[in-house]
Amino acid sequence: MKYPRLLPLRTAVMLPFVVLLVVTLGIIAAAQHSSNQRMLDEMSTRLLHSYADNITTELNAFLFAPFAANNAMRDSIERFGLHTQDSLEKLDGYLLNMYKDYREEFPQISVISYGTEDGLYLGYRINDDDSISLMLKDKRTDMSLNIYKGLELTPTPSFQYEGYDPTIRPWYVPAATYLSSKWSSIYTNADEKQEITITGSSPVFKDDKFAGVLATDIKLNHINRFLADHSISYSGLTYIMDHQGRLIASSKDGYGMINDGQRRHAKESNNAVIAATGAHIESLLGAPLYDVQEFDLIIDEKRFFNLLVPYKDSHGLNWYILVSISEKALLGEVPAIQRAGLASVAVFAVIGLLTALMLISRLTQPVIEIANAARRLADGSWEYQIKSNVRLKETAMLTSAFRDMSARLQHSFFTLRKQVLYDSLTELFSREGLLDEMRKPSLKKQYSALYLLDLNAFRSINDSLGHLTGDRLLVAIARRLKARLPTDVTLARIGGDEFAVFHPDLATPAATEEFARALVDMFIQPFRIYDDEVVIQISIGLVSGTLKPNTEVEWLRNASLALSKAKFQESSRISSFEPFMADETMAKTRLTTEMSRAIENHEFCNFYQPVVSLKDGCIHGAEALVRWQSPSRGLVPPGSFIPLAEENGMIVDIGRQVLLKACQDTQQNIDSGEWPQDFSMHVNLSVRQLMQSDFVEQLKDVIRQTEISPQSLTLEITESRLASNNSQMITVLHQIRRLGVKIAIDDFGTGYSSLAYLNQLPFNKVKIDRSFISDLNDDAQRRNIVSAIINMTKGFGAEIVAEGVETPAQAALLNKLGCHNAQGFLYSKPLPLSQWPTLKVNIGRISPYNDQM
Repeated sequence: MKYPRLLPLRTAVMLPFVVLLVVTLGIIAAAQHSSNQRMLDEMSTRLLHSYADNITTELNAFLFAPFAANNAMRDSIERFGLHTQDSLEKLDGYLLNMYKDYREEFPQISVISYGTEDGLYLGYRINDDDSISLMLKDKRTDMSLNIYKGLELTPTPSFQYEGYDPTIRPWYVPAATYLSSKWSSIYTNADEKQEITITGSSPVFKDDKFAGVLATDIKLNHINRFLADHSISYSGLTYIMDHQGRLIASSKDGYGMINDGQRRHAKESNNAVIAATGAHIESLLGAPLYDVQEFDLIIDEKRFFNLLVPYKDSHGLNWYILVSISEKALLGEVPAIQRAGLASVAVFAVIGLLTALMLISRLTQPVIEIANAARRLADGSWEYQIKSNVRLKETAMLTSAFRDMSARLQHSFFTLRKQVLYDSLTELFSREGLLDEMRKPSLKKQYSALYLLDLNAFRSINDSLGHLTGDRLLVAIARRLKARLPTDVTLARIGGDEFAVFHPDLATPAATEEFARALVDMFIQPFRIYDDEVVIQISIGLVSGTLKPNTEVEWLRNASLALSKAKFQESSRISSFEPFMADETMAKTRLTTEMSRAIENHEFCNFYQPVVSLKDGCIHGAEALVRWQSPSRGLVPPGSFIPLAEENGMIVDIGRQVLLKACQDTQQNIDSGEWPQDFSMHVNLSVRQLMQSDFVEQLKDVIRQTEISPQSLTLEITESRLASNNSQMITVLHQIRRLGVKIAIDDFGTGYSSLAYLNQLPFNKVKIDRSFISDLNDDAQRRNIVSAIINMTKGFGAEIVAEGVETPAQAALLNKLGCHNAQGFLYSKPLPLSQWPTLKVNIGRISPYNDQM
């Protein structure tokens, strides 16, 4: 497009350039003057909030120490029975070692102690010279509390307290009352130092009975130093008070928090800032404060910005953190410089303003109109007007280009918005579209519910009928839901086979369950795709309540957690979100992290349970059972980590370590003559391991590395896992058999495998599940089942091992029925190799190893 000969913008701007510069300075000065207060308020708010968030986070970590120490020590005391009735001698060394360890990690811990229900007391205290003092009350001190200069029980203690009763001390009572970890109230120690302290206390149990309290002290002076250290770069004041307004700690430790042994009220502080802010917020403490409070005060003709933040934790703390900073500390010399600058700018601005106002107004009108149009465009409004009569070449080009650009931008915007907010396959809302709908202000005061629907076994439909059919099924589901749901309900597809339904206005909380059942009923009728009728079942996770601002993503996450729970429920496929689900997810995440570290550190070990001949009582085999020797959790049974390992795939690495160790131990004992040459080691094999593409090569490497005879190795696979009739699995099992390694079907009788399928499996052994053995002597039907399993197994030419044998009568009956091998607590519980039984087992009586169970 050709433009008419117009005055160039450069020529038009050059003449008034100097005047325009002066006017610009005036505008900047005026804007700076008017916005100075807003800038100051914003800076103070951001700084105070940033520091408050930082100090809260750091304080959480600082106060976490007592309970971290208590939990670790409590587990060990309970697990290893370190507590005795009349003396704490067994606990001395352990508590001291733990105190030394924790002092390095948590220097804020001043005392670690343990008090019992019987009035015994043991503790260790750090002194000013970093030495450690023993504090003891038991039979060794004639039941008086003695505090020693060091760690030795000297005849003359440095301090002695007759009649000291730990059970009535402030640190003992909360944990003993609530039987859970609690903070004590702030109190004065009973020793010669009389220091003010707060204690994290945890109950200790012995044989499921309350036995005493573990206590870890933090002196208020340490909290003072903590605040002081974190306030160095902040140039302000930080202090903490309780819900009564009494001071707990301050970054300015020298301002008299203590008066005659009592903590001062904040308004009584010697520090003018603390006193003024304390007086201001005294009226606010009449009721609990749940929200952050911002306020500013004029103190000694100086302006101070203040932020009050409630601080609570799960162990009973109810404190308030107040941060304060002066305007001068915040801005320094900036205000004075700004005032001088503003005065100068004002003089020049007035001179230029009168001269150039009219000219600049006319010359800049087109640009201003285009800028306003651009602003409306940025705000989402596509309606604008550019009607200036000033005809300049550059402004005409800019106006034309702007119109073309806005047209293209509008088209691109609506296209992109549709792609982002809508699912291209079903034309329903996408995840972002759902969140956008949930953010509407009109929904925030209503009782709402969010439902996540997962199509069960949808992957099987894709595999069997094809992905095109799967896509058509998704479209059919979307159409049915859209047709049957109320018009005010938002429907979205947020994943491959996941739909979301947001109901913005339910009459009552009970209506959420009723609506969920209605959603399930919508899937009772089959979907017809081409000539196929497809029946689909769904699982539903729901979250309901009043949708608060900025919690939409949290609702979606909580509904997803509920959906995960629903998928594993057998009685109902509908699950409502409960807070514990998030806690379980966090616990599972922590356990996964610890398991990953345990694999790297080889913390998993093997326990072995003998396989015994019922004919002569000789041990001719063993089953390797994995245990986890965790440094923090102690000895962890397999039921606590195997299901999670199966779920996250770590079972592959764990199983590899178990297999290698079992083969090494077997060959070592055979070579040393401890075990016979025909000894058979049974190792449980996960289906995840079996389905590894290189598992057979891994197995060959283990055999070569340990030099074990393949005939001495038996791999056990649970029958229920075999029942999936996977052809790849059968192929791998045949490859294993060709190596000479034996295969046993574990937990036989619980997997409901067909005989035709069992006939395809290359197994050598069958292990009868313990559930059939428990009532074998009293239940004729069980005897018939076991007898049938034995006869059927003999027909397959396989060996038989009965699991869970606990009585001589069971062993005798099994032998009579034709089962000649067994394992169970009658003979031995699973034991480390160092405790392996070497004597011949007498099957006519209880094993001598039974007393170890």
